[in-house]
Amino acid sequence: MLLFVGLVHGHCGLRSKLYDRISIIEVQLQGMKNNLHIHLCFVLVLLCIRPAVLLAQRFDLPQSFEFYSNSNGLSQGMINAMCQDREGFLWVGTKDGLNRFDGYQFKVFRHDPFDSTSISNNFITAIFQDHKGYLWIGTEEGLNRFDPQMEEFVRMKHSPNQAQSISSNRILYIDENAATQSIWVATDNGLNRLSSSSDRSNVSYEIRRFYQQTNLLSDSHIRHIAFDTPGNLWVSTALGLHRIAQEELMNDQPNVQHIPTTSDSTGLPSVQYCHMNRDAIGNFWIGTEKSLSRLLDRPSGPPTFEHSFYGHEERISIRNMTMDQSGNIWITRNEAIGLIYKPAEKTFTPFDE
Repeated sequence: MLLFVGLVHGHCGLRSKLYDRISIIEVQLQGMKNNLHIHLCFVLVLLCIRPAVLLAQRFDLPQSFEFYSNSNGLSQGMINAMCQDREGFLWVGTKDGLNRFDGYQFKVFRHDPFDSTSISNNFITAIFQDHKGYLWIGTEEGLNRFDPQMEEFVRMKHSPNQAQSISSNRILYIDENAATQSIWVATDNGLNRLSSSSDRSNVSYEIRRFYQQTNLLSDSHIRHIAFDTPGNLWVSTALGLHRIAQEELMNDQPNVQHIPTTSDSTGLPSVQYCHMNRDAIGNFWIGTEKSLSRLLDRPSGPPTFEHSFYGHEERISIRNMTMDQSGNIWITRNEAIGLIYKPAEKTFTPFDE
């Protein structure tokens, strides 16, 4: 189920009646069928723990909630990915189709075996919009580039006998480096760099694969990728965290830095299963099993970090995190109560307090 919390001409922080099993995105819908300027908070609801009215009272939210499900046109209730495009449309990926929401209704895109321009698979895993306006859609059966103007998909699939194919059909994350205009695709079997010409009509891409076997990564199953403010790429796996410097991104054998495991500022207390995100003022945050860490600004040299620990707990077990417009960091955790971190105060507050 998808929960929408809206305020006209107002702000809505990222609130949920879930604590340990949520994914969150805050978007702004503007100029859709009317001139309302609406801030909406979209919360993927997987496990309901507390009545919504109590949560609204706790976080000073309006006590009116609208719930959207398949009865409202959403193709399916299991949400895996969300993205807002330049036009303001919200794209919602489910395990049974890609949904475009205009503020009033959903339009669903599904695989059609008789249409080569349809999406490759209905199980959506990732959504990202690049600088050209294309939407990149990850599925359980391949990568897709969607042209919003033509409403057509170009499919890209793994082929064992073709070096210029993506490393795996199971797509996990997609991101773009603005400086090199390269698309980076994380899969369950390698990291992929896609480079193309500046011609919008050109649908061919040069693909470079990066694996554990090439001694570049600690593991080929990529858990998360993200770019920091200077454009360095951070790659998280189950076995470690790596950084590829901006100037190395287009090299076929880039110099990859492995972040050490340490509690001091030269590394991270834990480097497995990291989740990264950038806030509105450019700070780069890394959530780990043991800490929430901020990358410190340095003009050169190896990265350094500032760590925040949750009380006396040995593990914070950060699963996902996002930032609201007030600068707070909303954290979901594995099998534990979610947290709100206030950077200015350097304090954690459980969702249920």
